[in-house]
Amino acid sequence: MAAAWLNQLGPKDVKAYSAGLTPGTLNPLVVKAMQESGIDISHHIPQSVDTAIATGIRYDYIITVCDAASAQCCPLVPGAAVRLH
Repeated sequence: MAAAWLNQLGPKDVKAYSAGLTPGTLNPLVVKAMQESGIDISHHIPQSVDTAIATGIRYDYIITVCDAASAQCCPLVPGAAVRLH
């Protein structure tokens, strides 16, 4: 959701991507809520951090939302300029 909001409302020269440690499926309630706000994420395919890294995209910022109990699982992304947790 955060990536979709940033891509919709943020500066046009900013592109947000989303990935997870263990990606699942899109929550239909989230898809519906976003559609009600005018943002269609129904085409989004959840991807893993490893898949996102393998694309070769150089990310300027990495924003992690790992909790303290899972901190050892937070991904390391090569080449990221700034990491925000």
